[in-house]
Amino acid sequence: MCTDCGWLPFMLQLNRWRHRTPERIVDIIEFHSFQLADKEHIMSYFGEHHYEQCDCSFDTLFLWQDVYHTVWAEKDDALFISAGRGEQRFFLPPFALERSAFVHGLDLIKEEQKKAGHPFLLKSASPWVVARMKELCPDCYEYAEDRDNWEYIYKTEDMISLPGKKFRMKKNQLNGFLRTYPDYQYESVTKANLIECHESARQWFVRHEEEASLDHEVTAMRVMFDHW
Repeated sequence: MCTDCGWLPFMLQLNRWRHRTPERIVDIIEFHSFQLADKEHIMSYFGEHHYEQCDCSFDTLFLWQDVYHTVWAEKDDALFISAGRGEQRFFLPPFALERSAFVHGLDLIKEEQKKAGHPFLLKSASPWVVARMKELCPDCYEYAEDRDNWEYIYKTEDMISLPGKKFRMKKNQLNGFLRTYPDYQYESVTKANLIECHESARQWFVRHEEEASLDHEVTAMRVMFDHW
């Protein structure tokens, strides 16, 4: 674990949840895909409080929405973000400016999941959000650290100098790169070299096509190049 890790996401479930399929499904929150035209509006919610984890980046949400089936909605002065499908569907905590809107947002998420017959589940709740929920809704939820999704935050100077034993692997990887590509050049991605960058990425993925987990990376990379 990185000693400078700054975010420990939590998963939250409602206490005493009864899972049943509802007799009648009604629309509670109307969801939309992420479009570039939505960026400034969505980012306005992230800037109000301590929403600093990677999921609170429009670029991340936009690039990975097709992979994780991520959608967004706005209702009653709160922003909602949902990901996954079926039993695996979950929400991020509601992004709300007012305390009352935050609590109301939690209630709307409960109803949204209930109407689909799915359990209430929040992910990517930062310690600050967890503390807020415990204050506003004491004894309402069960909390669990989502260890597989912890974020690692490093100091800039450590990434430059790679000091000590804990960065040995990274230093070995860097040295291996320098031996293989001694004449490498760094260029910013621009419209002029975009096709070259796209082809370079394609060739890299072809060389690593046996790694099935990279399929998602290919999808996100394609979206990035298509909207550069």
